[in-house]
Parts: sequence; C-alpha cells; structure tokens
Amino acid sequence: MDFTMSLALWVSAGLAVLSLLAAISTKATVRLEGAENDKAHIKNDTMGNLGPDAVVNSAHGAIDARESAVKVRENTVANLEEEDPVVAPRVTNVVSTILSGAVKSEFDSVRSESYKEKGREHIHQWDIVFSRGEWNWDLLNQALECYVSAIRCNFDDQHAWVNLAFVYHLIGDKDKALECLEKSNTLACPGLYEPHRGYQQVERAINGNATLLGEKLDRPSVPAQFQDRYENAVSTFLRAI
Repeated sequence: MDFTMSLALWVSAGLAVLSLLAAISTKATVRLEGAENDKAHIKNDTMGNLGPDAVVNSAHGAIDARESAVKVRENTVANLEEEDPVVAPRVTNVVSTILSGAVKSEFDSVRSESYKEKGREHIHQWDIVFSRGEWNWDLLNQALECYVSAIRCNFDDQHAWVNLAFVYHLIGDKDKALECLEKSNTLACPGLYEPHRGYQQVERAINGNATLLGEKLDRPSVPAQFQDRYENAVSTFLRAI
C-alpha cells in the first residue's frame, strides 16, 4: 500500500515537472517570435520613412542628375556652335559718355533734326568769322552741344556723329574726332547709311588738319576760360539735360 502511494506521488511530481518545462519552452518560443516580429516591424518602418523604393530612387536620381548635366553641356555647346559669334563694337570714352543713359524709347527724330540744324548754323557762323581771320570758340562750343543733343535724340544718326567729329576736329581734339568718326562708321551699311561724301571730307580734314575745303587750320591758343569749360563740356552738359 505504502509502495503504491509512493509511486503515485512520484508519477504526479514527474508530470508536474514536465508540464512546467513545457510551459517554459512555450513562453520562450513566444518571446523569441515576438522579438523577431519587432525587428521586422522596425526594419519596415525605417524603410517606410525613406519612402517606397528609396534606395533605388536615390541611385536613379544620381544617374538622372549626371545625365541632365551632360545634356545641358551638350546643348550649350550645340547652341554656341550654331550661333554666330557676336563681336561688340568698341565703345570709346567720348562715345560712351555721350550715350550714357540714352535709350531708344526716348528717340525723337524731329528734335534730332532741329538740333542738327542749329549745329549747322553755328558752324556756318563760325566759318564766316574764320574767313575774316578770326576764331570764335563760343560758336564751336554751342555747335558741340547741339550735335550731342541731336545724338541723344537719335544715337543711330550717322550724319550727327560725322558732324560732331568735325566740331571736335575744329576745336583741336583729334582723338575725340576720330572716335566719333569711327562710331559713325560702325553705323554705315549698304544703302541709306553707307559712308557718304561728308564722311570722307571730314576724314581728310582730320588727317590733314584742314577745313573741309582743304584750308590749313592755324588755331590760336585756347583761352583758359574756354579750356576749363571744354574739358568737362560733355559730362557737364549731359548732367544738365
């Protein structure tokens, strides 16, 4: 009897131990699976934050950027090869000063012609005085202002530049005269604005230090009063208009 009860107790104890071991094993398995699932979720969440196909898109983005840069360079080279080279005309000191701030929207051909007419009248009066063996600096200065005003109203007027070159020549400023003559030449083209006889006469007069009729110019000494006024004539005059 005692042996039977003792055996039953041992069997019950063994079953209890086996049940405990089974429970522990099951709990460990569940925990392990939970940990693996958590890792998977974390990985998925991280990739999700980068957006779908984030790694692939990044690679494609780099490739697309390189391809775009190559295409831009190729298009730029192609455009440069197709376009004719643009050579900017040389702008000299007196020319750039006269054209400073002038815009085509303010062109006024009527006013330009009016200023040129006044300039021609001043030169005509100067010529009359010159024929008497005298020299009138004031008339030359007035003619200078008229032709500058004419150009400001229409700076594509080839004849106004030629006339201004002649006035600078009479004053004795050969450099400015040649600059204005060169500017007029840049405006010359076949037809209406091709180099005309007046241009050729002024060019000969400048190179020969003479009048349009070939008379040698023997300029008197420039009066100090005129010299001071002339040196800043154009810039001072432009600030006033």
